[in-house]
Amino acid sequence: MSGPWCLDEINGYLDNSVIPIRLAVQGDTGYPIIASLWFLRQGSTIVCSSQRGARIVQCLRKKPVCAFEISGDDLPYHGVRGQGDVDLSYGDGQGDLGKLVSRYLADTNLELQEWLLSRSDSEVSIRIEPRNFCSWDYRKRMAQGSP
Repeated sequence: MSGPWCLDEINGYLDNSVIPIRLAVQGDTGYPIIASLWFLRQGSTIVCSSQRGARIVQCLRKKPVCAFEISGDDLPYHGVRGQGDVDLSYGDGQGDLGKLVSRYLADTNLELQEWLLSRSDSEVSIRIEPRNFCSWDYRKRMAQGSP
């Protein structure tokens, strides 16, 4: 682990950040591909969900490792990056999708919620066991206006 945050601060950031994770995997051609997915933290695991036929799932089936980043696009910049091992779970997709929909949509956009949940039987849970974290936090430095 590197950067200014301890593990408790990283976990707090993951729990409170309702933004997508950027998940990078090795594509079939050897070049990386990146997908933005909803996520939540369950203990030491980062959980995402995607459709069984999605390219990200196909790539993870072949090579179950990834890199990830969770950070907003707005100033001041701060966030978490890491790498991890991935476990695909075909039986937990429905339950995890429900938790993700609740986290990201709450009581809004009921039509989108219904549509997403209607496809839950083909969802795959993507469970990431982080092997390392790197945090960064430029809030103090940017607030002071110094380089």
